[in-house]
Amino acid sequence: EDLQNALCHRHGVTWCGLTGSGTSAIYAVLRTFKGRSDRTEVVLPAYTAPSLILPIRKAGLTPVLSEISPETLNSDATELLDRVGPNTLAVMPVHMFGLPTDLPVLTRCLNDREVFTLEDAASAMGTQFAGREVGASCDVGVFSFNRGKNLSTYTGGAILSSRGDLVTDLAAAIGEYPIPDLALRLKIRAFAVAL
Repeated sequence: EDLQNALCHRHGVTWCGLTGSGTSAIYAVLRTFKGRSDRTEVVLPAYTAPSLILPIRKAGLTPVLSEISPETLNSDATELLDRVGPNTLAVMPVHMFGLPTDLPVLTRCLNDREVFTLEDAASAMGTQFAGREVGASCDVGVFSFNRGKNLSTYTGGAILSSRGDLVTDLAAAIGEYPIPDLALRLKIRAFAVAL
């Protein structure tokens, strides 16, 4: 609860839900989006963590890859927008290497379309763009606390949102996940002590 409150406060959002991983956080978000539309495509950058395809496919959706910025090797807002079509459910910009994507351009251009935005800030906690923390500029933001992330707890993820119309469904999707077994909880505690 303390972590949820701290993340809400830091990112200026009204709700935070915790999951077992960043991947499971993305899956919960995509299931929530899918429950509100019959569109089936998710646009994301071609150069990103390969694990992002897993929750998209698991949710019964189709990944649509876009070109990246050659300067940053990161999401390119214009390229993401070029891949949006009539079957696009969501656009998922990814902040790789802590480098932020130009989200004001992206969200401004998608304002008049019925397309959800899911901000993958798994590798960019603490990064700001245009005076705002990444993870809080889209409909939903997602973080990972896996090994190698900016804030690592061995495993875990977070979903952030201020969209009241989505929060109840996001919380319900998370509520369907099983509680980690004792072995995993012991591994996490041992890892914490080792640090």
